[in-house]
Amino acid sequence: MTSSPPHPRKRVKSTHIETETEIIKPEAEIITFFCNVIKPPSSAPARGRKPTKPKEEYEEKNPFTLETSATFSSLLVAISCVMGCSAVAIDHNLIRWKCQNAAATAKPLILGGEIGFKSLVLQMKAQKPAGHVVMLYMPKFTATFDDQLHVYLNELNMKYPMGTHPLFPTKQVYVQPGAGYIFELMYLRKSCWANAMAKSEATSDAPPHSSHFNVGHCIRNIPAAPTPVPVLVPAPIPAPAPATPAGGILANIGLGGSNLTDLLTLGLMNQMFSGRCLPRVPSSILAASGPQPTVRSLPPSPSKVGVSVDVPLEDFCRYYKISDEHWGKLQCLGYKPGDANIPKVPDSKWEEEEYKVPFLSVMHMKDSHKRFVLDVRSGVWDCFREDGF
Repeated sequence: MTSSPPHPRKRVKSTHIETETEIIKPEAEIITFFCNVIKPPSSAPARGRKPTKPKEEYEEKNPFTLETSATFSSLLVAISCVMGCSAVAIDHNLIRWKCQNAAATAKPLILGGEIGFKSLVLQMKAQKPAGHVVMLYMPKFTATFDDQLHVYLNELNMKYPMGTHPLFPTKQVYVQPGAGYIFELMYLRKSCWANAMAKSEATSDAPPHSSHFNVGHCIRNIPAAPTPVPVLVPAPIPAPAPATPAGGILANIGLGGSNLTDLLTLGLMNQMFSGRCLPRVPSSILAASGPQPTVRSLPPSPSKVGVSVDVPLEDFCRYYKISDEHWGKLQCLGYKPGDANIPKVPDSKWEEEEYKVPFLSVMHMKDSHKRFVLDVRSGVWDCFREDGF
């Protein structure tokens, strides 16, 4: 039996169906944040008892959400919106956090700036979406210096307003009782006074014992009191001479009368008929008629005396950004703003131990002196002029 040859296998065409796979991006994960702020103490300790350390109790604010791709700056901006303050005022180095599902005994961790925020995001990504809730514990907000002393500064401004002293209508001044020394209440001096009032070391009637109220810092160049302008009384108008009838004049002329009215009438008649000038009235007749009224003229305006300015050294250093240390060096040298001898101080003097100042700082102080002279000429310091003009 012969075997038949094997049949060749049929080729089956394979068709590859290409399907386009859509790339689905994962949805952005959301983290919910709750801000917790320390509550203020509810009541003050009773009299006679020692104050105990208050227990920190927190108050929750409205929550907000951020994506896991958010930056640390966006976190600070969101916190500032919830807290109602500036993002710059938040001390992010003291912010603490922990997960909402953490144990009750777990202590919050320091956020630690941008690096700590990235670590927080990585921990949230490792958890389920239901656990993406973070509790933020904010530090205590401290008020600024001006906010603490705002009440006392307002009290000083109301007690010593501008223009109470007649010699200084554009300044706030304090006059020391008894001695009569006058101190200008600049911002630095008022802040020192208000700080002492906050510590119960001074009152609004008496300033503290400070160098700002030393006799050497009082106003020395006191302008003279303005001269009172005399009140001008107008001179009385003389009453007109009584009219004389023409018949009487002619009768007096015919009878040889020689009063003043008759002489003037006679001269007027001669001028009308002859064209000549009026006759001169004798001086004896003018003297008999009495003195002529005079009009008093206004007194000349007072001259402006002195154009120098009396700028305190503290204002000079604050305006031209000279440090407190270098302000003390200028005070030791006896420098007064505008003193032309400051550029003449030799470099060896600045190198002494008592007045030792770096070279660039010396150049800055000399340049500030030159700028001060130019600013005085341009009217920047007109409010400190001694003459008040």
